[in-house]
Amino acid sequence: MTTASKSAPLSVWRPIATDTFLVGTPHYPEHVDESYWQRDADRMAAAGFNAVRLAEFAWHIIEPHEGTFDFDLFDRAIDVLDKAGIKIIMCTPTATPPRWLTARYPEVLRVDANGRAMSHGSRQHANLASGVFREHSKRITKAMAEHYRGNSHIIGWQTDNELNTSGSLSYGPVTLAEFQAFLKDKYKTIAALNDAWGGHFWATAYDDFDQVVLPLDYAPAPV
Repeated sequence: MTTASKSAPLSVWRPIATDTFLVGTPHYPEHVDESYWQRDADRMAAAGFNAVRLAEFAWHIIEPHEGTFDFDLFDRAIDVLDKAGIKIIMCTPTATPPRWLTARYPEVLRVDANGRAMSHGSRQHANLASGVFREHSKRITKAMAEHYRGNSHIIGWQTDNELNTSGSLSYGPVTLAEFQAFLKDKYKTIAALNDAWGGHFWATAYDDFDQVVLPLDYAPAPV
């Protein structure tokens, strides 16, 4: 048993209770006309698939407007898949926040190392450090869990999608504030930070923790 497995709650490591070897594929019923759903499900079953994952990019469908949830499309899709004997791994759609969220709360957009905010629809464009993003992610995840609780067709959940595969670090104001707070807790005084970072070279010494900048590509970084 690894150190990680000893420290993690048992529920984290609990396997899916099934005697069936699962063969699955990503499935996107939202991309095709509903008249094709049964045909697609039957073809998957005929090819030996018995599981699919759903909804990892469908936040805008499940929550088309802030605080308004609509599960109708996926409810119907799950019923069709079940008729073909295909089980569901449901995904939280937090990898792709909807346009209304990034437009109304631009602070949820990730900022790259050059100080540029990601545009909506770019790869992993959300700032995971944003409290606003976390609250909205928590809300839709809770809504999905409550809606599908007890659904016998759903055998598991996938959280987000391919975490940290395309550089999910953010250099925006939220990250800066947390970085400054971390440094203040670590060094206690600005003099101690300047000494550790060689601040007298190139006149990079700080007068206060509020002046500390993030290590952007064009900004001074600690040595």
